[in-house]
Amino acid sequence: MGSNLKAKPEFTLIMAALNNRLFGRITGDLSPSFKNRTCHRVLIDRYLINQLSINLYWIKTMAKFDKPMQLLLDLVAAQTRIQKRVDHQLFLHGISFSEFMVMRCLSLAAERSLRRIDLAEQVGLTASGITRLIAPMEKNNLVAKEANARDARVSLVKLTDVGAEIFNDASASFKLATQSVFENLTQADLDGVARAISRLK
Repeated sequence: MGSNLKAKPEFTLIMAALNNRLFGRITGDLSPSFKNRTCHRVLIDRYLINQLSINLYWIKTMAKFDKPMQLLLDLVAAQTRIQKRVDHQLFLHGISFSEFMVMRCLSLAAERSLRRIDLAEQVGLTASGITRLIAPMEKNNLVAKEANARDARVSLVKLTDVGAEIFNDASASFKLATQSVFENLTQADLDGVARAISRLK
């Protein structure tokens, strides 16, 4: 199956590591006397060649993604690149992209406050994730806990005046980052991307 496959340079270190692990796993269970026999090395070599061929075939097969799979990888890579560029702009204001998203959601909410669970849903985080995110924001007086008049058991997260001011300043930097990211796209391109994103689940 895999005897005629030729390993590309990027597979070389992977194959070497697999060889070391397999050889160590096999020889670890054999007696010292048997390890000294010539046939032992021959058998192991044959076994390793077979196993490495199987692993190489698996790696090369998995590397052949169809278009939707490759598109998903490209989307994730693009999202990472975009977030880095936006983070670079927002760093000037002492906040991250995730913190900017929290501040935006709060700025759009009534009385600039939301329940933690609602904020987590809008930002796309879990309840524990939003708790970890807003903890340093509270220390920096960007957001604050507020009692919920409707339900005393559930507190609210409120955007402070300081947070609102920083958000307004950061919005200008965010706009510059947006223009930089989309500078090579036409309006038709942007409309197409928007339509596609709206259909993603």
